[in-house]
Amino acid sequence: ANQYLQANIFDGLALKTVLSYDNSQVSDHVYNNALHYNGQASNGSVNEMTTNYNKLVSSTTANYTKQFGLSGLNILAGFETEKNVTDFQRATGVDLGNSELQSVSTAGTVSSNAYNWGNAMMSVLSRVEYNCNQRYFLSGSFRRDGSSKFFQTTRWGPFWSVVGLWHI
Repeated sequence: ANQYLQANIFDGLALKTVLSYDNSQVSDHVYNNALHYNGQASNGSVNEMTTNYNKLVSSTTANYTKQFGLSGLNILAGFETEKNVTDFQRATGVDLGNSELQSVSTAGTVSSNAYNWGNAMMSVLSRVEYNCNQRYFLSGSFRRDGSSKFFQTTRWGPFWSVVGLWHI
């Protein structure tokens, strides 16, 4: 799902909010017959695995665009967040009764495990663009990102750029 809402506050200023949600699931069924090399030691085995991936992203920006004679100005400021969560589950069965019973519930010995993990990211961003007669361009951007993947003392970092262009 990916939805957005945009409001034009006044001529040249637009506010936009985007909210997206992604969910995907991967399911695996792995059966090893008791006569097969991988299933001989366990008298047949079966694994049922499911992994769910969830991602939620929110972005809000304000964009101001104005033309002053031959000069153009564009200013963007925004805030973004992202949250990712992964859930994993596995059930394993060994010592299967026969090759027709390829289900964990029919196994002589059953084991399972499950875990989840996730991370989050937050960004504050800005950009200023100027052009003169669509011939000379100057742009600068700055953003500050924080990620839960990193240790607390190095979690946040600044990123910037400056660009100049002359269209010959």
